[in-house]
Amino acid sequence: MKKLLLSTLCLLLLIITFLYYEKDHETNIQKESPAVTVSHWIDTQTDATLHHLVLGDSLAKGYGSTQGGYVQFASHTLEKQLQKQIIVDNLAINGLTTDRLLQMMQTEEMKQKIKEAHMITISIGGNNVLHINRNVGVIEGMKLLNEEKDHFEQDLQNIVKTIRASNPNALIILSELHNPLKLEDSIASYANVFLDNWNKIIYSISKENQPSLVLPIRKLLPNDQKDLLYDQVHPNDKGYEKIAESFAQQVLSYKVKLP
Repeated sequence: MKKLLLSTLCLLLLIITFLYYEKDHETNIQKESPAVTVSHWIDTQTDATLHHLVLGDSLAKGYGSTQGGYVQFASHTLEKQLQKQIIVDNLAINGLTTDRLLQMMQTEEMKQKIKEAHMITISIGGNNVLHINRNVGVIEGMKLLNEEKDHFEQDLQNIVKTIRASNPNALIILSELHNPLKLEDSIASYANVFLDNWNKIIYSISKENQPSLVLPIRKLLPNDQKDLLYDQVHPNDKGYEKIAESFAQQVLSYKVKLP
């Protein structure tokens, strides 16, 4: 009986000691790891005027819009919300591919524009797909798509790397790719599969280069909503306005960790 009582007391002491150690250990962790301060990115922008640089292809240019596309719509919305002037410098070019954009960014003039920008919007990659030879079988077509995906990934990484070399703090806004192929194209039936992989690259590069966000173009421009399209590839003003709403909302709600 005495041995049983002694064993029970020893066990209780061990439990109490363990619980005390765990509580003390947790307290030390909390002391060593203070809570991270988070703020909305837009609240950290104290300049009276914000510069919005736009790079990329016809989607960024606003082809099919009578009012400058989603970049202009979104910038006007942000101006009203923030009571600040936003200067838009849209250097996007219809038909631009990732390799050509990368070449454009090597000039000193472009590097200076990047350095001065508060926001940098980039839509690129759709023309990489359009330039692939589609007069081939499905197997050969998929092979060409995979090869081009590798080129796209390398180019996009270098595009963002070039931006960050000149400007580590600008908010980079990338765009998802949506289906730029004609619906009757034989490869188009695989569009969702290969676009998923391409868009995963975009989200991954965005995540690795904060502050950055991605516009969910595929969700905003579903294939069955023809009233949002100017043609089979580009939105009309109604479609661009829908993208702009998401753009402004994401920019205003985007949060960053403060040092």
